[in-house]
Amino acid sequence: MAVHTITKNHKGAIIRPKYLSVRYIVSGSQYVKCNGKIYLAEQHDLMLMPPDCDYFYATGPDGYCFQRSITMKGTFIQQILSHLGMTN
Repeated sequence: MAVHTITKNHKGAIIRPKYLSVRYIVSGSQYVKCNGKIYLAEQHDLMLMPPDCDYFYATGPDGYCFQRSITMKGTFIQQILSHLGMTN
């Protein structure tokens, strides 16, 4: 598990990852753009970022974001995402 603190005015991008990213917002907020939609992730939100989906993130209105995240990959991931209705 990784722990990240995103500071004021931070921006980033993940392009075509080969893994599922699971992010839990401990405190603060961040904007996330995935599949053309922009979301505001706030304290206690859980985000699932699917494999092969470009996503972009930036500090939210709180001016920081403290999050915990894990990444997963393997053949079972596609079955889980399909069960959750998260596949194209």
